[in-house]
Amino acid sequence: IAAHAAHCVVNFLEDAQADYAEGYLDELVTKLLLVLQSSQHRFVNEDVLAAFSSIAENEQLQFGRYYDRIVPYLKHVLANNTDKADRMLRAKAMECVTLIGMSVGKEHFANDANEVMQILYASKQRLEADDPQAQYILQAWARIGKCLGANFAPYLPHVVPQLLEQVATQTDVTVSDIVAGEDDDNDDDDDDDVDD
Repeated sequence: IAAHAAHCVVNFLEDAQADYAEGYLDELVTKLLLVLQSSQHRFVNEDVLAAFSSIAENEQLQFGRYYDRIVPYLKHVLANNTDKADRMLRAKAMECVTLIGMSVGKEHFANDANEVMQILYASKQRLEADDPQAQYILQAWARIGKCLGANFAPYLPHVVPQLLEQVATQTDVTVSDIVAGEDDDNDDDDDDDVDD
């Protein structure tokens, strides 16, 4: 139920104006934090982190008052949850902490950005080929770069080689040309079996 509730928060905030949720933020953040601290289920925690990400994106500077309650937990997840089973939880924590950083701005996030960058760089070094964290790390670096602006320059010697490596990576994608009328999986033929 908690995972569904957190997912509902994400869905609601996707199209909501910032002022819709503003009156409920204190209670919403408090309840989500309680779930996060008490749940032993990764999927629940992942959904709660997605909800925090949505709140941060939606509320922007209003989210700053929750920063000190959430960011330390996210940094703890990034630094300590290193099991293979925790990969998606870490990915969601990367997304969440960097979206929060963008929402509160460079002045508030700069000190934590350095610590997060160090964790992300160390994480990138030990990823397996199929690890979903790889894309989240690249996106996190992009958000931190956007947030810090020119202050991101010291990180470029670490980030640029990783980006170039990612660009040079071969993909296993095959593109084929399908001639119209030869597609056996045509969905239009499926309607013939429906009884009226």
